[in-house]
Amino acid sequence: MPEGLSVSEVSSPRDLKGFVELPYRLYAADPDFVPPLRSDVRWMLDQAKNPFWMHARRTLLLARRGDRVVGRIAAIADDEHNRVHADRTAFFGFFECENDPEAARPSSPPRRPPRRSSSRGATSSGARSTPR
Repeated sequence: MPEGLSVSEVSSPRDLKGFVELPYRLYAADPDFVPPLRSDVRWMLDQAKNPFWMHARRTLLLARRGDRVVGRIAAIADDEHNRVHADRTAFFGFFECENDPEAARPSSPPRRPPRRSSSRGATSSGARSTPR
């Protein structure tokens, strides 16, 4: 019987490595898989280096069975998109999981990405906001 599924937020360099590495493991035997460069994926997710995160927030989640990463997903709120389009929309991306229906099924409503703090240029997640 498989171990129970747990879902947690990426909170360490080890977690981030598991988030980045999952598709390389899942599709290693697939001759049609054209993997992105790992450095590009890390850059896309890096809130200090990628300018997208100046106006957006994200929460990265990992699904695990024991120590094994079996799934991942990112919840993304783009504040600039919502401002321009008078929207309240969030996006999901980076979804991958093993052939595991339990890992693919949402277990509870996702928690919202942290709100921006009231101080100009800072967010509660550490990303800088676009100067106004």
